[in-house]
Amino acid sequence: MARVIYVQIASIPVAVAGLLLLINASGALYWLAGAVLWAVVAGSGNAGVLTVEIVRDARYRPLDQEEQS
Repeated sequence: MARVIYVQIASIPVAVAGLLLLINASGALYWLAGAVLWAVVAGSGNAGVLTVEIVRDARYRPLDQEEQS
């Protein structure tokens, strides 16, 4: 559940950047850059967890490992 929250939090700085662009305030692109960085970090974390979970799943083990067990 926490992983989902980390990814969803990435949308908040994007909304802030959009609002700052609408009112012509400075710093909007910094918010957008932070959101992109946060999304890449959160996505990489999810990809790492997914890789571990696929290896654990018996349906995705190589055939030679099934014969040995």
